[in-house]
Amino acid sequence: MSELLNEVTTNESITEYDRSYAGGYDNPYDGRPALTFHMHRVTVLNSTDKVIATSSLSNVREPYTPGKTYAMMNPQTGSAIPGATFTSDAAYAIIYSMMIRAITDNKAVADAQAALASAQATHTAAILVYDAAVAANADQATLDTAEAAVSATAIVVSSATSTLQAALTAIA
Repeated sequence: MSELLNEVTTNESITEYDRSYAGGYDNPYDGRPALTFHMHRVTVLNSTDKVIATSSLSNVREPYTPGKTYAMMNPQTGSAIPGATFTSDAAYAIIYSMMIRAITDNKAVADAQAALASAQATHTAAILVYDAAVAANADQATLDTAEAAVSATAIVVSSATSTLQAALTAIA
């Protein structure tokens, strides 16, 4: 089964788990931060390990309390990891760090997408200039210059594509 399960009941046919299927983080400017876990009960058919029912449960809210210590739990088993603890301060720093990383990654992707769009537009314009030069029976020097622009802009498009692929890979 997936992570973050809390086995509630088991019999030969089914197992029920209470689990968080989504969550949120409230960080008011002038208030106390808190995590909210949206809970539901999942009923699994043991013979196939398939979910056969879900039902909503009350949300669980954990306000940020500076210095509060938590036992670290194994998300696969639900058991405490012997001797492992963390503080609310560490959790807050981790969540903040994840947010900053997501912002940075998303900005890198957006910047790479914009650069690729610009490179593609420039390449298209170079092709149109070349086609116009051919249609106008331009001299060889003009055709060579237009062809060089098409080649150069194709390289820029290729480079921008690689940059976007790298940005997407970094967030995968």
